[in-house]
Amino acid sequence: MNEINNSGLFEIKFKSYLIGFILSVFLTLFSYILVVRKVFSADKTILIIVITALVQFSLQLIFFLHINKKAKKSWQLSALIFMIIVVFILVFGSIWIMYNLNRRMMPTNAQVNNYLKSQGGGGI
Repeated sequence: MNEINNSGLFEIKFKSYLIGFILSVFLTLFSYILVVRKVFSADKTILIIVITALVQFSLQLIFFLHINKKAKKSWQLSALIFMIIVVFILVFGSIWIMYNLNRRMMPTNAQVNNYLKSQGGGGI
């Protein structure tokens, strides 16, 4: 009896994970195609990507973290807070790193001129 219940529970969880995975992949590919094919203007594309990101965030809460009416309220709140913290760290940490890399790695005009002169060419 216990084996039957565990097997049925496994199938339900597997279906939930599979549906969540397929929907997440679809939303990711949809956003990617919008950017690569330049279907809309930049402003509309950003808006659509933000909307699909929020939908994907909600899907992951439902399908992977199992935040639904059946779960305990304290578990739902802690999972939601943890996910928001992780998303905040990923998004703003990535922006911070890219900004610092851009600022520190880009040569100044004087450095470019010195390089060009050292290679036998004229400066800018």
